[in-house]
Amino acid sequence: MNLANPVIWRRVMVVAPHPDDESIAAGGLLARAVTRGAIVRLVCLTDGESNPWPQRFFLRRWRITEADRARWGALRRAEVFAAVGCLGVPEDAVQFLGLPDQGLTRLMLRGEDPLGGLVADFRPTLLVTPAVQDLHPDHSATALLAARALAMLERRAQPLSLGYVVHGTPKDFERMPLALTTEERRRKRDAVLCHESQLVLSRRRFLAHVKDSECFTDQPFAESAKHPVLDAVAEDGVLRLRLAPRLRPFRRETLVLVTSDAPGSPGVRCAVHVGSNGEATVPIDALLPAARIFVKLEQRWPFLIFDRAGWRPALFHGATAGAWAGSSDADTLEAR
Repeated sequence: MNLANPVIWRRVMVVAPHPDDESIAAGGLLARAVTRGAIVRLVCLTDGESNPWPQRFFLRRWRITEADRARWGALRRAEVFAAVGCLGVPEDAVQFLGLPDQGLTRLMLRGEDPLGGLVADFRPTLLVTPAVQDLHPDHSATALLAARALAMLERRAQPLSLGYVVHGTPKDFERMPLALTTEERRRKRDAVLCHESQLVLSRRRFLAHVKDSECFTDQPFAESAKHPVLDAVAEDGVLRLRLAPRLRPFRRETLVLVTSDAPGSPGVRCAVHVGSNGEATVPIDALLPAARIFVKLEQRWPFLIFDRAGWRPALFHGATAGAWAGSSDADTLEAR
């Protein structure tokens, strides 16, 4: 299936980790869905209440209280309603889950599944979510939550899944652009401008997303070909991860995370130092009974939000089987 198929536009669900993602990543798509008569659902996982720098700018103080965060979250919800009004999306199509901003990775690793029931009940024909390559932890965690939700659906109920990257678009990402009409682009720009709380520090960056087309991938859960985790092999009771040479000098600041995307299955968070040979190891017993794992490199410098790289998927067949093999310039992973 592709976006030219009218069946795709019957029931459209867009998942946004934070208020504003719906506009900057998929505002044009939402406007088109409404024009085509689609039943639309926008799910905002968080209220974006823990975005500290714009809050500090507005409040003119360093310390942000819980009450401040609550007011900020309410403001950002209001901005979403203003934005979807520009796109033609009715307010009752918007659903806020109120999950913790900057905390979706922890939630995902606990095995929680906030999207599974929503996706199953709505039965989208088109599901739009962040892709695993996004460098913001909330975005890449949302991608894995979406993968869990899709794993619960029957094959005949599987929608066309599109992924978007807002932070750190990889060079090999542009696979399915959606060309926008002049009217769709105007609506998207108006929607982006509704997020005034974010524009004060990021106006140029936000408006840079208003282009002639929106870029999606039809493989939102596939790894970037340039991922710094080059390959992995399961042997001798451990999963051995080999990292790109340029990361070896930063081994003390690199955290390798491993998790399962199985529905209801808690993940495993493993802090692993990279050795002088550029390898990191994770005990296989810590991963079982996962059917599939993902790894990423997490940024550990203070005050920095973004990861070094998004999640990379890997097949995993058991304690004695090879896990997966790939390379930094490969397009696919091959099970060994």
